[in-house]
Amino acid sequence: MKPIIIDESTGQRLWTSAEAAENCGLSIKTWHTHVGRSAPQPVAKLDYRTPLWDPREVQFWHATRPKAASRFQNH
Repeated sequence: MKPIIIDESTGQRLWTSAEAAENCGLSIKTWHTHVGRSAPQPVAKLDYRTPLWDPREVQFWHATRPKAASRFQNH
């Protein structure tokens, strides 16, 4: 079984930290580092310790963020 979180008022799927990290190919620790810098902020919380993200925002951020490899190609 793989439960998912759906916002009741919008019907929109929301991602946990683990789901956001997995979809970006990152560890959870790295995901949280990016959230502290440039990644989208959570749109809701399931409880006091479970932030939730809009998958579309996460996917857009991941698709448009500078990748580490490209930053080092010119050096």
